Amino acid sequence: MGSEKYKQVLNKVHLAENRVVADMLQNSGLKYRTIFGANIVHLREIAQEFVPDHELAMELWEKDIREMKILSLLIDNPAEITEEQMDKQVAEFNNPELIEQACYATYPKVPFALKKALTYCQQDGDYVKATGFTLAAKVAQLKQFENQDDFLPFLDLIPEIGTDAGIYLRRSIATALRLIARISDEMKNKCLIVTKELKQKNTDAANWIADEVLFELEEF
Repeated sequence: MGSEKYKQVLNKVHLAENRVVADMLQNSGLKYRTIFGANIVHLREIAQEFVPDHELAMELWEKDIREMKILSLLIDNPAEITEEQMDKQVAEFNNPELIEQACYATYPKVPFALKKALTYCQQDGDYVKATGFTLAAKVAQLKQFENQDDFLPFLDLIPEIGTDAGIYLRRSIATALRLIARISDEMKNKCLIVTKELKQKNTDAANWIADEVLFELEEF
């Protein structure tokens, strides 16, 4: 049945339903019991009416519905998110959309964001690793850190992980290099060294990442 707040959310999602998009997403291989096809802009607008609400976020996460999973990540209260909760959710991430919304919204604002991001970068699975690098990138962009040296362990991991990374993980690593480089001139130089080291690996993945990043780091 669900709580009254859940019913309110469900009604709003129904109003944003798009069956053409839903069919397209289902055909793309997204694995949910239900997909309404609501776009991210509409979901962010819905989330603003309920944020922050940890209890509702937990209720939404348990629904095997695309829009509810995304809304859960958007409305959760960073002050109430636990490490165990993050671990459980990240282990269930099975598409880039969930990673992007988690790292767009609440995850960068938890006090242990970089600690968990580094852990995820070292675990198995491209989506888990991609979550780690995407989260580190967003923390850097939002300035949700106290010491820029906290990003050095991520740079140390990139040459090895980037050598054989799948396409989405490549994008996450490239984004991390770009945004960490913007922290300071010192970090930009370190990112440039790492990117050139990747280029020397001369694999498809390493070359892809390096080619995406080198121009920006060298020219700007």
